[in-house]
Amino acid sequence: MDPRLSIVVTSPALDRLGDLRRLIDSLASQTETRIELIFVAENSVMLLEEVKEYARQKGVNGTFAFNQGTHGLAHCRNLGSKLANAEIIAMIDDDVVLSPNWVEAILDSFKDPEVVGVTGPAYPLWEKESMAWLPEEFYWLISCTAWHFPRNPSNIRSAWGMNMAFRREAILEAGGFLELSGYHKPMAEDLEFSLRVKFRTGKRIIFNEKAYVWHRVHSYRLSWQYVSERSRHIGTSRYMIKKLYGAPYEKEYDLLLRVVRKLPRRFITAPRESRRVLKLVVMVAINIAVGYLSPILLRSQENQDFLLAALAKRDQRHADATPPTTTANYFQRGR
Repeated sequence: MDPRLSIVVTSPALDRLGDLRRLIDSLASQTETRIELIFVAENSVMLLEEVKEYARQKGVNGTFAFNQGTHGLAHCRNLGSKLANAEIIAMIDDDVVLSPNWVEAILDSFKDPEVVGVTGPAYPLWEKESMAWLPEEFYWLISCTAWHFPRNPSNIRSAWGMNMAFRREAILEAGGFLELSGYHKPMAEDLEFSLRVKFRTGKRIIFNEKAYVWHRVHSYRLSWQYVSERSRHIGTSRYMIKKLYGAPYEKEYDLLLRVVRKLPRRFITAPRESRRVLKLVVMVAINIAVGYLSPILLRSQENQDFLLAALAKRDQRHADATPPTTTANYFQRGR
């Protein structure tokens, strides 16, 4: 029986095996069973074999591959997409747990032919309960979501990589993920890909609250060092959004305002926690600003290469083709 949904999962290290087993357990418990797992491992052949065997034990059909090419999430997801057989291809992180009706909710989202992609909530699965002090408005720092819309489903700017799905034809039309994108790179791969898919197809990405997952939150994600790095990356990504697509930032402003409005009451009811939240607000705001301004002030070769590659991908020009303008001129002209 042909699968209705292909689910691409990639993982780089053997220490993720426990998370992957929990993920496979949730796949085996889905109410819609016409699915296939496409698993792409990096760095560890043992991880590949362990996941393959555990999926067999749980009755989860799949294809299992080892990435011997360019390392990184973007390349692995491109490889997984090529191995997929279904017309709808989902991509999830290796440390999520799916809700029992997740597959059904994903497939239902595509009944509208104008929908090209879907994303859904990711609720935190804390490594330690003491981490739960984080305001939900900052869940984006830990790759989780706390979005509330007056209507469900709702149109959304972009999908979140820990929980998203696209039509196969859209992935082909957009040319797959840009391998110069990702964390520690100028722009997140899920964000760049989502905007490019909408640009190239003229169709919508929606947020479906019923397609929810739980996302493992490891304690390092609340370290001040990680918060600073993540915020700078978000700032740089937002600069790239503006340059490439001019996409608005209303959601970010709304979340920040919600935190600021709640602070006075927090100082009365929970002063110690409020001081920590205030420090978080200041640190995030400063580092987002630094990340946003760094491509303007530094003009690193990495950022220049990314912009040219992203423009080529967006406009269907071959990445090796001579660009219509130099990167320096691109920055100056603010295209």
